[in-house]
This record gives sequence, structure tokens and C-alpha cells, in this order.
Amino acid sequence: MRSSAPNVKNIRNMSGWAYFRKSGEANFRNLGHLESLFRSINTTREAIWVSGSGTRLKGDVETTESDATIRFVLRESSARNWALANAAKEEVYTQEAVAAEIRTAADVSEGTMINLGLLNVTNVIVTDGTDPLEAGIHYDVDASAGTIEFKNGSWAQVDVTFDAPAIVSADERLMMAMMSEPDGITGELLVVQKQKRGNKRYKLEKCLINVTPDGDLSIVKEDTGHITLALSGEVLANPETPDAPFGRFIEIDA
Repeated sequence: MRSSAPNVKNIRNMSGWAYFRKSGEANFRNLGHLESLFRSINTTREAIWVSGSGTRLKGDVETTESDATIRFVLRESSARNWALANAAKEEVYTQEAVAAEIRTAADVSEGTMINLGLLNVTNVIVTDGTDPLEAGIHYDVDASAGTIEFKNGSWAQVDVTFDAPAIVSADERLMMAMMSEPDGITGELLVVQKQKRGNKRYKLEKCLINVTPDGDLSIVKEDTGHITLALSGEVLANPETPDAPFGRFIEIDA
């Protein structure tokens, strides 16, 4: 009797693109590349006992409760993905244009950082109250972030004069208030598998989840394996699909 060899083309990796539609929103957002997806379904069952001769016997088992959890790993640490990981409410950052704005700081020395409070600053002039300091020697400017870091000296007082342009909502610069949604973020997860082994792949849809912060979140690490963002949460029963309350996988053409 000859046994057939496994077909390597049928080995599938649930890697692809993830999309998320927050509750109350009409359209899905692209969360980027999905590295992995883990979904765990748990059931609670109770035995039904029968007795015909005085000894109870297990006659049946009834499922009384079921729930599911989910964990997925994203390769793109976009602002929206960070918002999901921190239960953060997203808002659009705007600022009004300023000209010749002044910030003053006392007891400034090497390593002192001044946050100017505005972004994309220009025409930065720094003085010790009287004489100008020299960029690159006495301080470095991160114009985009609106910060100044001092070096090579100490000063009783410094005055910083700068301009900054207007940033409007059309620029779509997101800012996030961490844990502003402490109950988590709820919405529908959609995953489209891109792996093309064999002639079929999967689509996960109607998966209603609630994502909450869970564990450590590493922002800076040299190891390239840590550029990913792991998210976890609960899978909720989706009232739209009572036949598949925790979402459904659909086989589609590759």
C-alpha cells in the first residue's frame, strides 16, 4: 500500500494585510502587514447526569459558555497601530503660525533640552541674553520636533527666538492621548491572506474585537526583530453573524 506524500503547496501561513473598522466608522483602515494571527476559542461545558439504578451516569454534555481571545502581530508601527496598542484616542494635530516667538530658560548646561512646543520651527536664534550662541557648537536643533539640545557650555539664561508655520487638519498629523479609552478600542478586524501557496488562501472577516493594552511595549530596540507591534484582546460575539459569532474564515482564490 502506497501512502501519498504531503503536498507542500498546501502549507499556509496566515500572513497578509490587516484592516480595522472602529465601531461607529464606515470604512476599514489599513493596518499594514500582518505577521501572525492567533485566535483561541474557549468553551465551558457541563455534564448532564442520568440515573436509572441509583448510580449517576453521564448522559450528555452541554456547552454553557464560549469566548475567544485574539493576538496578532503587525510589522508596521504606524500612528494608528500605536493608538490601538495604547487604547489611545486619535486626534488631528494643528497649530497656528507664529513669528518671532520667544522662549526663555534659566540654568542651561550641556545636555539641557528645551521643548519649544511647536513643530517645524524655522529662523531659530539663540542668545545668552546678550550674545548669540552658535548652532552646531553650542546647541543642536531638531526643527521638525521643535526641540533644542545644548552642549559645550553652561549659561545662566538663554533666549530662543523662532518662527513656526501653521499646521492644518488637512496635513493629517495624528496625536494620541495614551489610555484615553481605558475600556479598549472595539471594532471589526479584517485579514486578507497574501501567501500564495497552492491555489487557495483565506480571508478572515466579521471578527469583532476589543483591543486593550497588555504588557510591555518596546519603542526603541536595535534588534530588527523588535520592529513589530503585538496586539491582543477579546473576540466579541458579532450580532451580524449569529452563525459565526467569532468571525469566519473564507477560502478564496489565490
